[in-house]
Amino acid sequence: MRWLVVSDVPAGKEETPFALARRMHVEGFSAEQVEAALVARGLDATEARVAARAGRGEAGGGPEPAGESAQAALPPEGPPAHPCPRHAEWPVRATCVRCGRFFCARCLREAELLRVPESGQCPDCEARAPVAQGIGGWLVLPALHVLLAPFIQGYWILQDVQALRATDPRFYPPIVIELLFGLGYVALVLTAAVAFFQKKRRTVRLMIAFYSMQFLSGFLSLGLEAWVASLSGRPAQSTGVEFPRTLISAAVWLAYFLNSKRVKATFVVP
Repeated sequence: MRWLVVSDVPAGKEETPFALARRMHVEGFSAEQVEAALVARGLDATEARVAARAGRGEAGGGPEPAGESAQAALPPEGPPAHPCPRHAEWPVRATCVRCGRFFCARCLREAELLRVPESGQCPDCEARAPVAQGIGGWLVLPALHVLLAPFIQGYWILQDVQALRATDPRFYPPIVIELLFGLGYVALVLTAAVAFFQKKRRTVRLMIAFYSMQFLSGFLSLGLEAWVASLSGRPAQSTGVEFPRTLISAAVWLAYFLNSKRVKATFVVP
């Protein structure tokens, strides 16, 4: 549900659709006028109807919006099997991922939220410490990684193909191994990129695999270079600087995807 800025709300403050609907009902506007005002501010007809009915103290009717359903104004009939600690007549809706407290639909409605926040936090934690979401902050760098990596690796694949055409057959085995590794790497990166920008849950596993392959590529490069050097009878030409740089970069980003709160709040699409 989009947040709306209403002209008669004090400057700098935002009013949710639920709060706008409740205020207009208190001021005496009809349900049709409330729905029209909500539609005029960007909601579709279904969202406007749900917010308008919730604002005047009724349960939302009709089809529910995508994601978490809109909050009803009245508790369900009968005692709940798992009552909310704060509102005993309401069943528990979810558990806060930050503090572990149970909360219900009324907790959300009192906080003027129409659904459980995407962060999975309770209303109190969401107001006190909102979790950053979306591709921003440090997450921009992995986004660049998955965009550029196929082109960089594609260049090295072309180099390997050209080497197979021009080199001595003795060097075929290490070149073929590097070529196959590069093809697998590109396939993984493309899969991860699609999931990344669709914000799929599997993105975290794919990015861990992506950076793990980067980690392994450091060892593979050293081993293949030593193999080629032994076949040619010449010393390896690597300075050894790129190897620790690759390992450190991969380790840092692996830790980031395993521990980042932004990552956990962003990649939530099933």
